Amino acid sequence: MLILVQGKTNHAKIKPHYYHRYSASCYFTPPPLGGATFSVPFSQNIRKPIIKRLLMTFKNKLVAIINKEIEIGVAMNAVAHMVLGLGNSISAEELRLDTYSDKDGNQYPNISQIPFIILRGKSNEIKKAINAARESNVQYGVFTDTMTGGTYVEQIERTAQTKEEDLIFYGAVMFGNWDTVSTITKKFSLYR
Repeated sequence: MLILVQGKTNHAKIKPHYYHRYSASCYFTPPPLGGATFSVPFSQNIRKPIIKRLLMTFKNKLVAIINKEIEIGVAMNAVAHMVLGLGNSISAEELRLDTYSDKDGNQYPNISQIPFIILRGKSNEIKKAINAARESNVQYGVFTDTMTGGTYVEQIERTAQTKEEDLIFYGAVMFGNWDTVSTITKKFSLYR
């Protein structure tokens, strides 16, 4: 997350992952735009919407889809397992991980700049989204009903003995091209 701060000159200079308070214009060089530099004087009335759009330009999208028919504790467990697994296969650079620091100097590492959108749907809808992710080469993680209860060995065996059509999908998490993931997930509503 990038923060705009109004400096002494009423302007800010922004570089990827950081903010500074010493410039007559706002400069932003986001990695997804190939290093292009944008200059937006803070005196313009449209500065905030333009800067916000530039700061929120990401190459990849991170989305979780949760089965709306499961309890919140089960949903949180599913998200934790899926994100842990998927995160292990994606580099810190791709996830755009940052370290936040508070005023006292305490650090809070590994926070992604990319918004993490949580959606909800039914098991069969999640299954369709997973198949679309497979076809589109979008990275994904899945959690099903066979992955709970008993030991992890029993869960692996239970999953191996269950056909896909009989699985109840508790959730899926996807990471990939922003437009591709948006197309796959556009029919889902926000999790509330």
